[in-house]
Amino acid sequence: MRAARNTFDAGSLSSKVFSSFRSITRAVAIGGFGLLGSACSANQGSARGGLLVIISNDGTLKLDRLSIKVTNAAGIALMQNDFRVPETPLPNTLSIVSNGSATATATIVVSAWLGDVPVDLRDAIVTQIPEGRLAVFEVRLSAACSGFVKIAEDGRTPISTCEPGFTCDPIQQKCVSSDVNASALPDYAPPESRVDAGVDGGPASGLPSVTPLVLDFGDVNCGATTAAKTVTLENPLDRSVVWFATPAKGPQSAFTVDPVRGTLAPHGNAVVTVIPKPVPAVSTTAKNGLGDQLEVTLDEATVRVALEETAAGAVLTFLPEKGGTYDNVPLNSGAIEGPLAVVNSGNRAAQGSLTLTGSAPF
Repeated sequence: MRAARNTFDAGSLSSKVFSSFRSITRAVAIGGFGLLGSACSANQGSARGGLLVIISNDGTLKLDRLSIKVTNAAGIALMQNDFRVPETPLPNTLSIVSNGSATATATIVVSAWLGDVPVDLRDAIVTQIPEGRLAVFEVRLSAACSGFVKIAEDGRTPISTCEPGFTCDPIQQKCVSSDVNASALPDYAPPESRVDAGVDGGPASGLPSVTPLVLDFGDVNCGATTAAKTVTLENPLDRSVVWFATPAKGPQSAFTVDPVRGTLAPHGNAVVTVIPKPVPAVSTTAKNGLGDQLEVTLDEATVRVALEETAAGAVLTFLPEKGGTYDNVPLNSGAIEGPLAVVNSGNRAAQGSLTLTGSAPF
């Protein structure tokens, strides 16, 4: 077991691990980079306060190795390890413990690899690591950030293509500030108070819910777009609930979402807007060919909302594809017959004209 290596005193800016956290992590059988598996770990840690870092994958990124480095404000490494995936499955967590100082700072760098190629790189400078509560910070890896990382000239070190002090945001697909104020992060919810999934795929009765479960955007003409629709998140509990909302297909989805994350206040609600992208001029006209799912994560439960959309248009095919050619036709030979057809396999009618050309006289 190497569980103690996953707990750091960020406030003292040293690599010392508290003996109390060492015994707790062993009790819940956390591995060297393991999943926080018991409420007792969070509850004990939150008496002192700190940060729970959750490293996850949005499902679009292929990787086989993960590298994590945590440093203090002085640049001293508190942790630097590589982990194999899927031997170490995602999501996974590590804990950073506050020393009670409001100025505690930690820099977290996570890089994902596929073979010898870096496929994602994130860095966050987390300030004001809280005392008296356990805040949650998620690093969600994504293929949307693969274009923001490259290998350094030494052939080993991944470097970001963003400017210093910036990192990739997979939702916006652009560089954003690396600074994270932990005082604004949501609280960790122990397992016994988290949302449990219901048998129908949504949350169980009396727990946070998402409505409606189907958004039908109908048939939309190729090259056009249609109006956005919304879903409502409701929280009947006496505590806050952290939520995330993303299209299942990621950047390849026909939809964008706004906002993509937030916190539901006790007995509060939130509205998430699903915005269709313009339908490509050349697109499949299959029923629900542009469809997707909106995945709404409420604590650890995921509710899926069906997003339905069909491209409307004509798909014309000429048979034979290159038309017909009639050579050496005698003068005054009368009617000439040959195969020529236009087939519409789309879902809308189309108007067109047929032009026959040839050398005079006929």
